[in-house]
Amino acid sequence: MKVTVENLPRREVVLSIEAEPDDVERYRQRAYQSLVQRAKIPGFRKGKAPLVMLERYLGKGAILEETLNRMIPDATQKAIEEQSIEAATPPSIEVSSTEPAAWTAKIALTPTVDLGEYAAVRIEPRAVEVQDQEIDDLLEDLRFQQAPWEPADRASLMGDLLTLDVEVYQNGARVRDDKGVQYRPEPGLASPASGFAEEVVGLGAGESKEFTLATPNQQEGGESQEAPLLYRVNVVDVKGKSLSPLDDEFAKGVGDGFDDLPALREHLVAQVTAEAERKATEELREQALDQVIQGAKVEFAHSIVEHEAEHMMEQQERRLANNRVSMEEYLEQLSQTREQLMQEMQAEAERRVVHSLVLTELKEREAIEVSTDEINEAVQELVEASGEQQARARRVFESEETRRSLERSLVTRKTLDRLVEIVSQPAESPAPEAGADPEEETAPDDDKS
Repeated sequence: MKVTVENLPRREVVLSIEAEPDDVERYRQRAYQSLVQRAKIPGFRKGKAPLVMLERYLGKGAILEETLNRMIPDATQKAIEEQSIEAATPPSIEVSSTEPAAWTAKIALTPTVDLGEYAAVRIEPRAVEVQDQEIDDLLEDLRFQQAPWEPADRASLMGDLLTLDVEVYQNGARVRDDKGVQYRPEPGLASPASGFAEEVVGLGAGESKEFTLATPNQQEGGESQEAPLLYRVNVVDVKGKSLSPLDDEFAKGVGDGFDDLPALREHLVAQVTAEAERKATEELREQALDQVIQGAKVEFAHSIVEHEAEHMMEQQERRLANNRVSMEEYLEQLSQTREQLMQEMQAEAERRVVHSLVLTELKEREAIEVSTDEINEAVQELVEASGEQQARARRVFESEETRRSLERSLVTRKTLDRLVEIVSQPAESPAPEAGADPEEETAPDDDKS
């Protein structure tokens, strides 16, 4: 077997391979043994026809095709091993000649990642502050949620609950006739059309109004020549809410009940603070990873990006199928071809590849591991969150595939948490060693006086 190697930019190589006649003959015999067992040749028992009769019956082309199909993968893999090539994906094969048997194998090499001075990256965590107004707004929302809807013998206001009969006409023809529609007018609400809420506010139960509005398409700046819509609205009833005083008695009726209003307020502050801290941590993770990526040198073959884009396309097709939408219908909605959509996906695919490679290298550098106990704990949390479906959920989450997925997720989270720990250190401090306990590093020495 003759092999020549050509190195390409971006971590790719091309092997040009030509098989020796002896190699071809050996695989030709294997092809014969396989095909003769399947062929039914008149005058011969199954598997007993000689090669010359099999070639006459099937044609030399069929024998050659089977020979190449068997020989090329084996010979290519052997060449990859002999050249000590670390392949990231299966090779792309292109046959250049059948006699002699010759082909090229384009191979994506394993990516290289140099993280640079990632341990020197420092980011000041965003301070979390909860404003009194935010808590006041939450309390007002709770007051509104707790209060029942009650008939209101007055003109309707923004925020009321109206029951409407609505007829819609266009060019004199009725295009909609809805009875008993429940509608809550809010300032600036664009449903069913901009200005509708403002038109119906002020009407009381039993009152009617007729008004004209532009179509939603025209309101959005479209060039439609559609006629405007004529609305005939009758208000069946109006309901409003009488909000309870914001006092200790109100606090006792929220959720499982609170001792007093300060206790409820303290609970809301804790909730809002926890959510704000979660968002701040997520932002810090993203900022830290982005800065590490900016300082890293990552090289990989473009075929890896193409493979990721194809995977994204397959995921999109599955999502569409779940919603009973075909890819052809989806592309028609986008006014795109499949090739155009794939081209768009490649930018996101490249971003995903870079993030994945950097995270994997970080995991290796920081010796991040996930124990079986951690996976078991994650499975148990998912099962407990399944409510009445715990038995079924346990079967799903205990599967080997789900456990591997959980492990990947936990590794990613622990790697990002480790990165946050590094970048959050004071500017003059070195990053903690991989696997070190920060509390132990900063604990005072009891032996010193």
